Amino acid sequence: MFSKLFRAGAVSCLLAAAVSLSAQIGQNGSILASALAPDGSQVAGASLTLSSPDGLTRKAVTGFDGSFTFAELPSGTYTVQGSVPGFAPLTQPSVPVAVGRTTRVDLHFLVAGTSENVNVTATQSSMDTGQTSSVVNIDRDRVEELPIPSRNYLSFVALAPQATLANPALSARTLAQSSGGFGFGGLRPSSNAVRIDGVNDDDEYTGSPRTQLSPEAISDFQIVNHGFAAESGGGAGCVIDVQTRVGMNRPHGDAFVFVQNGALNATQPLEFTPYKPDETRVRVGVALGGALQRDKTFYYVAAEQEIAHGHDTNDLRPATLTQLNTALQQPGPLQGLVLQSGFFPTSDQETELSGRIDRAFTARHSAMLRYAFTNARNVDDAFNTDDLSDRSARGSSFIADNSVNGTFTSTFSPALLNKLSFAWPSEELWSEPVNQRSPESSYPA
Repeated sequence: MFSKLFRAGAVSCLLAAAVSLSAQIGQNGSILASALAPDGSQVAGASLTLSSPDGLTRKAVTGFDGSFTFAELPSGTYTVQGSVPGFAPLTQPSVPVAVGRTTRVDLHFLVAGTSENVNVTATQSSMDTGQTSSVVNIDRDRVEELPIPSRNYLSFVALAPQATLANPALSARTLAQSSGGFGFGGLRPSSNAVRIDGVNDDDEYTGSPRTQLSPEAISDFQIVNHGFAAESGGGAGCVIDVQTRVGMNRPHGDAFVFVQNGALNATQPLEFTPYKPDETRVRVGVALGGALQRDKTFYYVAAEQEIAHGHDTNDLRPATLTQLNTALQQPGPLQGLVLQSGFFPTSDQETELSGRIDRAFTARHSAMLRYAFTNARNVDDAFNTDDLSDRSARGSSFIADNSVNGTFTSTFSPALLNKLSFAWPSEELWSEPVNQRSPESSYPA
């Protein structure tokens, strides 16, 4: 018995036009800059320049209320420069931007002297005073530095005070990346919604995240427990807004190798195993970002490959196995089936590849295109069975997931922004049970 399931997601688009920038759309961060005169009044027509240390540069002019919002910004640290005729130039460095947050910057201009230049060195806070939702931000430093039991970046969701792990005992048994099983408010994991670069990434059948990305490709993400934005539907538990990394003018990247040998593992407690099971895991990865055209076109690519081999067994007592095997010899549909005792081998292979290209056409128009690919193969432990299930109730599976998404953003004025987002996901799944006569091998397709 061999079955194949193919799922292809239709192209989905989101167009937001004629939207006031005071109400942020999308999941990226933004900077609200206000130009103020010495008496505190708003300064209209101030020239603003936004720049990152090694990449993005945007220019704008404040509106009648003396403010301008730089929307849809990749997470990072920026410098805001302002100039107004009759006032001294002003520079505000170290302005942080995080996904889903708006950083407010007040530029207090002083009357110009003969050769006066004002530099503001106070560091801005990333706290969004206009945020009305219950949110937790996981920044790049945490993703890079904190230890996790697997290379699944969604493991950091457990840092949110409202999150609870869903069936952690079962998740600990799997060799491959877990799907990030966690619940909010007592709801099951399928009630959550994950958005990557502003596009929904949920599997329409299981509700779990579909695309597996290398942590090297993750910039940061935000966990919204309630008070969702209008475009963040589909999640009764929480909405996770993920932003992937962007290239810079300066080439940067890394490579790594993780090796785990079962000889150093302890024997699992409360299990009927004749000896310590074997487990070997090797994961290699590489990431590289840079500029195809300086200040205009940037790229970032990340890839990982994992190969894991291990042992598993059922936890049935020998006396129970004997009784079951005796009953299975009686006439019936399962006559001849013999439940196994002792270890049987399992293996997992997983490949993750993602890459994005960012293009700044002008100071007001930009585009992003991202492709992600996940290839996962599981042998003899594919159906998420528990410890009391025999090998005959398990099987093998192969999943190939592809997704392409992009955005085109245009800022027409201080109060008008247009954003077009699209996504094309597809997924293929092959499943094969170990024993075709086993009742456990029946599964929905």
